[in-house]
Amino acid sequence: MKGLMILLAVAGVIAAVVALKGRDKKLPEHPLSRLRESADDTIADMEERIAELQQQARRVKGEAQKRVQERAHELEERQKELAGRFEELRSEARKLLERNHSQD
Repeated sequence: MKGLMILLAVAGVIAAVVALKGRDKKLPEHPLSRLRESADDTIADMEERIAELQQQARRVKGEAQKRVQERAHELEERQKELAGRFEELRSEARKLLERNHSQD
């Protein structure tokens, strides 16, 4: 009985080794399978690149918006300065005109 158990154990180990080796062997790939795999890899690469480009576009858009806002603020400040200067010049021109009319 003990001999039978040992024989069954050895047979089980051999069967397990054969099963594992058989699983490692792949069937020859069909050309369409290779093409499909290549296409899937290319699609995955393209999707990754698209995601990277979208992220870069969002970053660039944010930077551009910031620059536009800064420039708009600068222009508003300059406009206020020029409006103030214009009022000064207008006031001076009125004074000169009044002085000229009073001298005539």
